[in-house]
Amino acid sequence: MKECLRVLVKHPEWEGDRVLAIRVRCALITEQLTSVLIQQALDSEPQTPLYFIRALDAQVQDVWRTLQEPASISNNEYVLLHVYGIEVNINELALNLEQSASDADVMVRVEKLHRCLKAIEKWFQIYERIPASMAIGITFDIFFQLIHCTVALIRLTKFDSFPAWDTAEVRRRLDIFSLLDRIADAMENLSTAAGIAEDDDGEASTWSRVVKGIRLLKTGTQADFVTARDDIYTLRKKLDDMETTVTASTGGSEGVEAQHDTPITGDVMTNFGDDPWLSAIFIPWDSMNF
Repeated sequence: MKECLRVLVKHPEWEGDRVLAIRVRCALITEQLTSVLIQQALDSEPQTPLYFIRALDAQVQDVWRTLQEPASISNNEYVLLHVYGIEVNINELALNLEQSASDADVMVRVEKLHRCLKAIEKWFQIYERIPASMAIGITFDIFFQLIHCTVALIRLTKFDSFPAWDTAEVRRRLDIFSLLDRIADAMENLSTAAGIAEDDDGEASTWSRVVKGIRLLKTGTQADFVTARDDIYTLRKKLDDMETTVTASTGGSEGVEAQHDTPITGDVMTNFGDDPWLSAIFIPWDSMNF
């Protein structure tokens, strides 16, 4: 494979060869990352060594350097989504690094987290500008990246255990709830915009089930932000951050607590046995404690 990849990189015969070469390089980086994460899980190691994160990042930067020419490749949405997706995967590992009293270690961690956030921003900027007529043909791995980037953004938004990290800045730059609304709305209109007719038997289509899953993800995330352990001051601050207000109609803190205690139900997030495509997208994140 390495020799074939070398030939594609050095002597591409057409634009598709360049796209394939970049895609394979991204896949090889992902394979290295996955192998290490699996080994860490087997060894019960909680974090990835910083030197490994830097080594993977160096490979990604080398991929970026190959995207300078031609312009058709550097502006290819499919290529950019994959490279930014890899950047998210690598830099989000900084979330699991141990707390350190060293200023240098703190700065390195903050820098990695900011690069993760920037990559998420870029990923969604590209994804959201893809027209519906083309979005209908997006491959499975892009949808998997969509969920992965969403989960990474949720983690960055909630990462208040690291004092040097500004979660308010995360919400200002990329509000998770507005983002989930936009994604769900776009997917809801996707079938119509692409000219796809729904079944007449009333059975939910794959697209409508994905939309439902995303909306349930938003509901679950909101409930997780507002917990029964919070005092009323904290509740008000969190709800203000979500652009809502504690009013008498919610019953104050008791009303919010009651909302949190209400289970989120729906076959979309609990049973994908009849739809392997949706299972692979949602089930890995369904029980994740993010």
